[in-house]
Amino acid sequence: MHWAALRAAGDDPLVLAALGLYPLARRASGDDRHAAFGMIKAHIGLSRHAHREGRAAWNAAFAVDGLAPPLDMSDDPVSADGFSSAPTDPRTGPTVSVIVPYRDAAATLGHALESLCAQSWRDLEILAIDDGSTDAGPGIAARAAQRDRRVICLRNEGKQGVYGARNRALEQARGEYVTFLDADDWSPPERIERQLAALAAGAAVSIANHVRIDERGRPVAPRVFPLARPVPITMMIRREVLHAAGPFEEVVTGADSEMLGRLRMRFGRKSIARDPAILLVARWRAGSLSEAREGGLFGEERLAYRADWMFRHAGRRLPDFGGAA
Repeated sequence: MHWAALRAAGDDPLVLAALGLYPLARRASGDDRHAAFGMIKAHIGLSRHAHREGRAAWNAAFAVDGLAPPLDMSDDPVSADGFSSAPTDPRTGPTVSVIVPYRDAAATLGHALESLCAQSWRDLEILAIDDGSTDAGPGIAARAAQRDRRVICLRNEGKQGVYGARNRALEQARGEYVTFLDADDWSPPERIERQLAALAAGAAVSIANHVRIDERGRPVAPRVFPLARPVPITMMIRREVLHAAGPFEEVVTGADSEMLGRLRMRFGRKSIARDPAILLVARWRAGSLSEAREGGLFGEERLAYRADWMFRHAGRRLPDFGGAA
């Protein structure tokens, strides 16, 4: 251990854990019952090809917040496809519409839809909307609909793009509540039930933490820490309230953050409940379109759009930082 690194870590338990100093990390924090510890252990273990150790650490990160273990215990490499939804006791109540836009997502769409069909909350309307696929994705969605009548296949006939597809699906949604899932993401079976409980407790909007997983099965983040962080795509809200707020802006990227900002202005920051549990696992592939657009959340296009909508929300125009006249 480099002494300069140890001195820099101080008594920050997460930094100590990231350095592999778990006993010191536990001592600094009082215990290691925090999802971040499990994810750091998973990243370190899987980087060393200690697959069973990595699986146990992933499971521990979910267990901290009362979620079922998503991975079986084996010595096989970890991948996003290995995350599975164990059967749970069914719950029923108001219908939730879950909107899943997809385009050329044949490799991942089935896994995403399976995670929704396995939710403990049974009263779902799963709107799988094709956004101009040229692969086998529509057939995968059709077969999912044959197996489970809650899956409804739609096609985006309007402006293409994830937010255009969401808007078209919202026009067809009939659930009392609405939430979203991307076609390459996975949600544990407790997600819908937990988020509904937050709304029943008085929140106007419910969001949850997510974590990204790379091709080696490791939890990763664009800015390294925190590994788990809230993500707007998990927002759940009454459908009528979302309609009243207006449609998603049909831009290339970042419109879910703008929508959440719009809802925060309307209801106040305290009205948005954040579940600390990991309720969404997102694939992260080096060189992917999402990485290029976000640039680790620092992509120019995304930042420019964020600056624009934040100024608009404040009732101001974005200053012109262009060159000399």
